[in-house]
Amino acid sequence: PLAFSLFPGNANEQTSIKPLEEKILNEFDCQKFIYCSDAGLGSEKIRKYNHMGERAFVVTQSIKKLNAQDRQWALDTKGFKRLSDNKVVDLAEISNDDEDIYYKDAPYTPKDLSQRLIITYSPKYAKYQKTIREKQVDRAKLMLEKGSVKKERRNPNDPARFISSLAVTDDGEKANVHIFLNTGKIDEETNYDGMYAISTDLLDD
Repeated sequence: PLAFSLFPGNANEQTSIKPLEEKILNEFDCQKFIYCSDAGLGSEKIRKYNHMGERAFVVTQSIKKLNAQDRQWALDTKGFKRLSDNKVVDLAEISNDDEDIYYKDAPYTPKDLSQRLIITYSPKYAKYQKTIREKQVDRAKLMLEKGSVKKERRNPNDPARFISSLAVTDDGEKANVHIFLNTGKIDEETNYDGMYAISTDLLDD
């Protein structure tokens, strides 16, 4: 690395990128580089900034935050290619023990910046995510049995995210709160197993 730059923990990290890149441009005389980041530092504004000059970007893209049409395409098992030989495959037909990596890509313009959306799929990573989730579901069931469900669930990996509540009432009586394991949420998460997405303005192979 060129250097390490530290910021206050309570500061918005989005605002740190432009000053840091300006320092790289000015002090290191480095005009041509590819900006890489996770989704937290990959806003449209940051992407546009790194589309200027000789810069380019490769950033993580949340599949869940894609619009409905793009998300449906991303999760469709058809149209993927095996990375090793570009053979077109349907993910629904491959083995769970397959260790290859699969991908598909398409033009992506969520606003006014032309990009390339690349979706990758790893059966090995899907198996890992499934194993982790099964353990979390078991913990969620234990929470229900013990009545120890948390009221606030801020951690996206908290097993309690699979627990929902429903207020039911008869004839205007005071509602009884029914707490249950939300199998719908569990099934929804399985759709994303093994999937990963990036967005880039590097349009050539």
